[in-house]
Amino acid sequence: MTEYPNEALLIGIDHYHWQPLRGCVADAEAMHATLAYHDDGSANFDCSLLTSADEEVSEARMRRAIKSFFKKGRGEIGILYFSGHGGDGEYDNYLMGQDAEAYDVGISFTELMNIVNGS
Repeated sequence: MTEYPNEALLIGIDHYHWQPLRGCVADAEAMHATLAYHDDGSANFDCSLLTSADEEVSEARMRRAIKSFFKKGRGEIGILYFSGHGGDGEYDNYLMGQDAEAYDVGISFTELMNIVNGS
């Protein structure tokens, strides 16, 4: 089994029912290709890829993946990469899942930082 000193969770969402995007899934896949291996082919980041091309990426699905990622804590470096819609509210900013809607726009940066700081 290969030891990975680093971990990455890469999220890409193109398929929003209210305003589809193009390129976010490709961005996450490109980050995977960039981070997974060094130029010499040796392992770099243990990458987990979560994209709307493979499954619905709801707010709940993102939250579970993010919490699980930060609980692992095996790597020296952890990267959370998100490509998709974001939102801003009166008091915070948000990562938006495919099921985002008015007054329930997604995972707030405050919540995200609480998850990170608790890991």
